Amino acid sequence: MFACNFAPNGWSTCNGQVIQVRQNPGLYSVLGKNFGGSGNVFMLPNLAGAAAMNWGTGKGLSPRTIGQTGGEPFVTLIMSELPAHTHPAQAADTGTASNPAGEVWAAAGQERPIPNFYSDNGSTTLAMANVIQPVGGNMYHNNLMPFQGVNFCIAMQDNLPDESNT
Repeated sequence: MFACNFAPNGWSTCNGQVIQVRQNPGLYSVLGKNFGGSGNVFMLPNLAGAAAMNWGTGKGLSPRTIGQTGGEPFVTLIMSELPAHTHPAQAADTGTASNPAGEVWAAAGQERPIPNFYSDNGSTTLAMANVIQPVGGNMYHNNLMPFQGVNFCIAMQDNLPDESNT
């Protein structure tokens, strides 16, 4: 991980480049096709727009394999994923105001020419199940955790690890 906008000499950015096995057999021996590839090519890890996560199994966590990807940047919630809640509203038996600002719903008064539909005395809680209709556009919401951009790079030569010296 580097705090610069380029890959240092001998390194490459981790953005999923395709590499010929014959061009870098040493790196292929370490990575294999864990991050993609077929035939005579393999791929570098692709951390563009993704958070790095250690492989293995942590306490209480699902197991993850090297090269596994997951997650979604945007998610559309369904009703069962929303917290239980209600929409209570106050109301009054008799309207005493024609302006709704700061008032509650009320039964229409007898005033002319415009009856009073509002009151400053909310004495009744309404059951809203048949009054408030479902709303929403079935749109997604941003699902990204807080982040800071850095440059993930991988060594392309020299000092490549192997399992015999770990």
